[in-house]
Amino acid sequence: MLVRIVEAARHAGVRKLVLVSTADVYGPDHNTRINEKSTVKPVHAFEKLKLLEERWLLREASDLQVVVLRPARVFGVGEDWLLPRLLVDMSRGRVWLPLGGRAQQTFIAASDVARACLAAADRGEAGRTYIIGGFDSTWRSVLESISRAVDVPCEVSSLPYDLAFIRALGEEMFTPAGAPLWPGIYAVDVLSKPRFYDDSRSRRELTWSPSIGSFDQDLAQMTPWLSGLVRDAKAAVSTAARAR
Repeated sequence: MLVRIVEAARHAGVRKLVLVSTADVYGPDHNTRINEKSTVKPVHAFEKLKLLEERWLLREASDLQVVVLRPARVFGVGEDWLLPRLLVDMSRGRVWLPLGGRAQQTFIAASDVARACLAAADRGEAGRTYIIGGFDSTWRSVLESISRAVDVPCEVSSLPYDLAFIRALGEEMFTPAGAPLWPGIYAVDVLSKPRFYDDSRSRRELTWSPSIGSFDQDLAQMTPWLSGLVRDAKAAVSTAARAR
């Protein structure tokens, strides 16, 4: 994919490329706020892949102006990994989160990622990497906000990390190749370990700042989509129960 994008950019005379990577390349479980000078320590396959993409593009497209964005945890309408699966559990009335989902993390709205891309295309320095963030919160707080918004009572319960890890390891061992995996070890780490970031460089150099400062602030436009996810999850649970 990146090879074709670079070739198309050269053919079209495009001079600058903005790559949306992920702040997950720094790895999980940091107890201090991460900035661009922090050492990258990818642990999971996705994290390693995104770092390889960054390095390949900076090396192989040196004739182009490449700017790399590393967004914090992105949320928004259409997200197809974490929220849809968590809402399946919510539809049953209880969500089990590793360590109760209390780890502080930095989140960013998808709309703010788009705005950061425009700022990077306009003012980003070639060869530069920028962390982009929005606000600090927890997965527990996110799910409690969703529960109120869609009017679905839900209890968020705590699962010891070791048990969550063992369960995820079992899922990875027995899920057929190519089949949907949930929850994998990567998801357990995303939900349970602190990942929070200092994005002062991007705010300063790109003259950019997020417009969404809390999950609740974006809930109004997300609620129809979230309600649809809950409705679909309840229907799936009901169908499965009838099948038994």
